[in-house]
Amino acid sequence: MKQEIQRAEQAARQQEQREREALAQRKQAEEKRTAKPYKPTAQERQLINSTNGLGAANRQYNKPVNGSTLYAFGSTQAGEARWKGMVIAAPNGTPVRAIANGRVILAGQLTGYGYMVIIKHGDSDLSLYGFNQAVFVKPNQLVSAGQTIAQVGNTGEISRPALYFGISRKGVPVNPAGWIK
Repeated sequence: MKQEIQRAEQAARQQEQREREALAQRKQAEEKRTAKPYKPTAQERQLINSTNGLGAANRQYNKPVNGSTLYAFGSTQAGEARWKGMVIAAPNGTPVRAIANGRVILAGQLTGYGYMVIIKHGDSDLSLYGFNQAVFVKPNQLVSAGQTIAQVGNTGEISRPALYFGISRKGVPVNPAGWIK
């Protein structure tokens, strides 16, 4: 999984660089043409602000789904393995929402996690959403906080409908409970 995420992050960084260069060219051309300051579109503003990350863990984001916690971060998964995120019980088909603005770097099957969506927030933060039955976003798509990105399912290594939710900072899984209300 780690290698797949690293490849997806690299591709997202390259895409962001291309988009920033194109934005700079559009800005320069528009300002030259109109002799007025360029006003970026909503999507361009989101791109400009995409380097901010998730910030400190201050319980500032809404849960991706409403439900009870089946497995907490660090609890025993199987044998000596520990959960690197949390598992939230929710009915099949429940909308899964992005906790914050970002860029989708992976949307599809991931061994053990079923249908997974990974969103990059800034330079070093990722939010991960797994066990979905359906995914509604594509790699490189910019998403907004609260946007529906998937539906709860029981794909991957889970026997009942639930959402795997994790946060990774600089490649290290951290307890996501600190970021959600």
